[in-house]
Amino acid sequence: MKKKILIALFMLATCKSFCQQAYTDSLHHELANAGADSSRLKILSSLIEEYSNSQFDSAIYYAPDAFSLARKLSDKKREAWLFFRMSLSYAGLGNLAKAAEMDLKGLHLAEESNDLHLQANILNTLGKYHSEFKQFDRALDYLRRSFRLYEAAGSEEFSCLSLNFISDTYLESEQIDSAEYYNRQAFQKWNDSQIKNPTFIKMTMLRTRAAIEAQKKNYDAAIKDLHESLIEAGKTDLIEGNYLLAKVFLEINQADSAIVYARKSLLLAESIVQYNGMADAGNILATIYQRRDPQQAILYYQKVIAAHDSASSQMKTNVISNLVGFDEQQRQYEFETATTAYQNKVRQYALISGVAVLLLIAFILFRNNRQKQHLNWTLQQTLTNLRSTQAQLIQSEKMASLGELTAGIAHEIQNPLNFVNNFSEVSAELIDEMNEELGKGDIEEARAIGVDLKDNLSKITHHGKRADAIVKGMLEHSRKSTGEKVLTDINALADEYLRLSFHGMRAKDKSFKADFSTDFDPTLPKVNVVPQEIGRVLLNIINNAFQASAQEDLSGLGSDDKRNLEGLHPTVIVSTKNLGEKIEISVKDNGHGIPDSIKEKIFQPFFTTKPTGQGTGLGLSLSYDIVKAHGGKLEVISLDSQGAEFCIRLPI
Repeated sequence: MKKKILIALFMLATCKSFCQQAYTDSLHHELANAGADSSRLKILSSLIEEYSNSQFDSAIYYAPDAFSLARKLSDKKREAWLFFRMSLSYAGLGNLAKAAEMDLKGLHLAEESNDLHLQANILNTLGKYHSEFKQFDRALDYLRRSFRLYEAAGSEEFSCLSLNFISDTYLESEQIDSAEYYNRQAFQKWNDSQIKNPTFIKMTMLRTRAAIEAQKKNYDAAIKDLHESLIEAGKTDLIEGNYLLAKVFLEINQADSAIVYARKSLLLAESIVQYNGMADAGNILATIYQRRDPQQAILYYQKVIAAHDSASSQMKTNVISNLVGFDEQQRQYEFETATTAYQNKVRQYALISGVAVLLLIAFILFRNNRQKQHLNWTLQQTLTNLRSTQAQLIQSEKMASLGELTAGIAHEIQNPLNFVNNFSEVSAELIDEMNEELGKGDIEEARAIGVDLKDNLSKITHHGKRADAIVKGMLEHSRKSTGEKVLTDINALADEYLRLSFHGMRAKDKSFKADFSTDFDPTLPKVNVVPQEIGRVLLNIINNAFQASAQEDLSGLGSDDKRNLEGLHPTVIVSTKNLGEKIEISVKDNGHGIPDSIKEKIFQPFFTTKPTGQGTGLGLSLSYDIVKAHGGKLEVISLDSQGAEFCIRLPI
């Protein structure tokens, strides 16, 4: 069985025939003249490939130089391949334990270099070795991993070989059904994939099927498969095939046929000096002639003994020195590797120590600066939070302004809508009266009613247009600002936002009572401004004025309060004035005024005198910034308890 395993492994390693003398001679000549390390490594690899199929000691002899060059060139893939070839060579010499050791080293390197096909080859040989060790479960694990890698690498033909090796393992463990299943799977995959080459894989599959059939006593099928396996076979396959045919014929007591095939196998083994083949064929012939011709049997036994002696002699004379040399080179390499690793570790420790000192210094510096950095971070976070809060408050202020503006618009529109509704109801009644008069035949009265009806319809049209004008105006001024300045009628803008503020106050508070008046300069020119922004400023200041003028008397001032003494009614006055190069907009109220103690603070962000929840403190601050952005100025004039006046001056 060991002979069959080794032949399968050698065929796995190469699809070529065994080396020819002329080829190896040419490789030796090239090696003698090779200069570069890469060229020498390539030639040495070719020699090892040839010798690892038959002249195992020679393969091992050239291995140390090849390993040295592969490591020098940092070629891990080549080094993995060399370990695989050494595995085959040790297996050829019968040292399967050493062969498995070489494979495990090669497998590690093949995985690092991500060579799927080489990994699969190594796993295949490991599977066969462990099968020989009778460790069948581990063998099957290696072989199945090999099959999956061949599939991943797209190697259909070698996938078939792995399946067949699995079949061989089950056969050796006497699980005939499983062996037959995997051999059948291998043939099905071979046929489905329409694989033609390499032919040695099919020959291996045929020999396995023949062994299965022989186990099942289907000798005719076994003989047929073995005959087919000899087609296009090389000498090594012919030695194996003829030997197996001789075994089958001997088992079915066809001694003459067994002699024929055993002699063929012996002659072929002698021609290439294959001692294992010579011994196997000689054993069969000696067994047969022991009953027929004892003298001839003795001659064959002598050949068997001579073959074993020659194999042992070859091991002792040619191989031992090479094995020792290779092992010594491996030990030297491992020693140097360990020494280098130790030196690297020492350097690493020194480096770590140096880094530790630097880290200690850095830590001291870091600790000294940590408090400052933490403070900076805290300040940055605080600033970020303040900016976020400011943005939210600004948005809140805008939404509050929008609510007031919306309330003013609704109230402004309500008046013309009331007129439209009232006149519509009256007109409906007039139509009924007209119909009655027409029924009575009183044409004159009907005409008089028609005149009243027409007058009502005219009023409905007038108030409808008024509502339409209000909506269009509000849409124009509430449209999202593009930031572009346009020539704007400031008188019209001030009047519009005054009325919006007034109606907004009344809509929000039914008890609100205040008057307003205007004093617009008819000579005021149009000014280049962003109307939405100036409108926001006016709305904010006028709202404040209405709120200030409509406040109740301060507690404790009842009889002394000037407004009470003079019987003043809450009033807001909006006026404009042409100052030549500038225009002025004034918003004046007759409220309590602004105390001197807070007059300097009113334009500061977030400052407010309103109760909590009724103001953000951003209205005047934003207004101040908007006027300033227009190149103007916003000022306040106020005496305590005598009202306040806000003046907006803008350049023409």
